[in-house]
Amino acid sequence: MSPPNGWFPDPTGRHRVRYWDGRQWTRWVADHAEASLDREHAPPGRNRVWPVLVVALAAPFAAWWLIGDMSFRGRAADRLDYIARAPDVPSWITTAMGAVALTSGAAGVAALFLLTRRGVVDRAWIQVAAMFVGAGVALAGVGRLVTAGSVGANIGGAMAIMFGLPCVVLLMSYATARTNRLIRPRP
Repeated sequence: MSPPNGWFPDPTGRHRVRYWDGRQWTRWVADHAEASLDREHAPPGRNRVWPVLVVALAAPFAAWWLIGDMSFRGRAADRLDYIARAPDVPSWITTAMGAVALTSGAAGVAALFLLTRRGVVDRAWIQVAAMFVGAGVALAGVGRLVTAGSVGANIGGAMAIMFGLPCVVLLMSYATARTNRLIRPRP
């Protein structure tokens, strides 16, 4: 059920009030007694949060590539312990996917800042993107630690799982809840 139409505080923060037509925010704004059209405003919508989606999907892949294999490479390399082994993917595929993910993530961040600066996207999406990036980096870090071959890998991997995964869950939960609040139209 959508709230009734009327004048409400401007969710973009650029004007005092903005008109809600019962379905979406309009371009009609008022700072004092006279209403005018907001030239920069486009009604917020799901199609304008694509940079956040790009950043959220790219972060774990880019971080996985940037962190790299953390296995021990010394004389005892033949006696290493593993909690789990990383998938056997050719290094050129990992490099290509990591580079594409890093480039896409950087483009998503740039687009998000540009859309925010223009007032098309709410500034709160930057915080959501940061939470998704943090979760992606933490997930990639846990994955790299768990799949690293080392002496006593079970201890390091268990610590990564014990402390890293709750961080991932908390960051993802917060980002998802915030996304839900931002996507739902409300005056």
